[in-house]
Amino acid sequence: MMNNFKRIIFISLAILLMSFSSKADQAFFSFNYGQASHDMGTILRADGKAESTLKKDDEAEGYMASAGYLILGNFGLEAMYYDLGSTSFKVTAKDVIKDDNNSYIVGTTGTITNDISGYGLGLVGAGNAEFTSYLNMTFYAKVGAHAWEKSGSTSLLDNNDAFASGFYNDGIGAYGALGTSLNFTDNLGLNLTYHTMGMSNDVSFTDSSSVASAGIRFQF
Repeated sequence: MMNNFKRIIFISLAILLMSFSSKADQAFFSFNYGQASHDMGTILRADGKAESTLKKDDEAEGYMASAGYLILGNFGLEAMYYDLGSTSFKVTAKDVIKDDNNSYIVGTTGTITNDISGYGLGLVGAGNAEFTSYLNMTFYAKVGAHAWEKSGSTSLLDNNDAFASGFYNDGIGAYGALGTSLNFTDNLGLNLTYHTMGMSNDVSFTDSSSVASAGIRFQF
């Protein structure tokens, strides 16, 4: 299902790119870099110990790139790609960790990491406000679906395959965003955006990651 969704994303992006020539004044491209905070769920409970005894890192730096066009100046479509960095936690040999389904004995001390990336397709609503002759801003909201993947592997546990099915997986979740662009010219602006990315399997916002980012936005 995820591969089919990726094909839809690529086809949609191609259509968007072909549309740029006929809708040149409404096309946009943005690239943002920022801080992501991830929900690591109930995985990583040390058996018989407080969760805080495990050294977790659920924050990372990441980036997002999106392209699309607006219809009638206010509503449109976008396709995006993102890489939201990694989550990780450190384990010590002979510890026992638990997730929602199983317990695992740590065979070797080390760090277990996954990398989070994906593709999305969504709707955009935008509006402009001119405060002075020198200050023009674009405000926008986005909502859509995205195919996410948490990639990686580990060999530190007694049952790595069972653990991997929960910690290294993929799915299709929902995403939403609010943002603004401080426009320096008619074509270039400083982009500030907050995203919520649901890492679910049912196109919802459950197990979400949040991303606060800044970047540049081009409008053609």
